[in-house]
Amino acid sequence: MELTQQNKKRFLTFQKQQRRGAASMEAVAAAGVGIPLAIILFFLGVKICRIYFGALYPLVGWPYL
Repeated sequence: MELTQQNKKRFLTFQKQQRRGAASMEAVAAAGVGIPLAIILFFLGVKICRIYFGALYPLVGWPYL
């Protein structure tokens, strides 16, 4: 089956429109997953740093006491 020139244009236009919709859905899904993960990691990172430095300070400061 051979496509005529008009059908080729329709097909290419349909492919572009379909991909543009898929790309926008991908961006929304990535933002919907990425932003909450970044927030969770930010607050967990603060807690982990607090625990790490809380354990490190006595080891470093012990000889000077």
